[in-house]
Amino acid sequence: MTTLGDMKKRLQGSLALTTTLTDPLTRKAAIEQLFEIQVPFSKASDDSMAADATANTKVWTNPYEYDVYVKSGTYNANGTITAHDTNNAVITVKTDDGAAGTPAAALTWTTSTTGTGNVAAGVAEAASLTAASARVVPGGNLWFNIAKGGSGVVVRAGVFGVVLTRGE
Repeated sequence: MTTLGDMKKRLQGSLALTTTLTDPLTRKAAIEQLFEIQVPFSKASDDSMAADATANTKVWTNPYEYDVYVKSGTYNANGTITAHDTNNAVITVKTDDGAAGTPAAALTWTTSTTGTGNVAAGVAEAASLTAASARVVPGGNLWFNIAKGGSGVVVRAGVFGVVLTRGE
């Protein structure tokens, strides 16, 4: 157990004595939120055409002296996207090592019937997490990318939210 892990357990125990949070899972979630970092970013406009892709675009650099890990992500689109198994978009948030390494997908939304499915306007859609690529070292980066399958689909403007947690 690390020092951070020990501190989290002690805080959970303190909450049990001093609050109405009697459920251990609720206490654990409350403590975990203290160590989360929110990274929101916007896609300012709809794609001009269905086939338009977005190359890797840096959206955040880890300024801390410790590793952080991608925990989850959401996409809240301003318009709808209809799922299609051939003509779709694969939206990814990727991580790298901060030393010119190739970014790897940590979060993925796929607008196919077997992936994320339909995207409703104004509804936060959760991403699929690839834990093997979740680590962001000090100086490492988060990248945003959209690839298209078949003739593609227009990806709507909206807000992406990435939740990071401090490494232990």
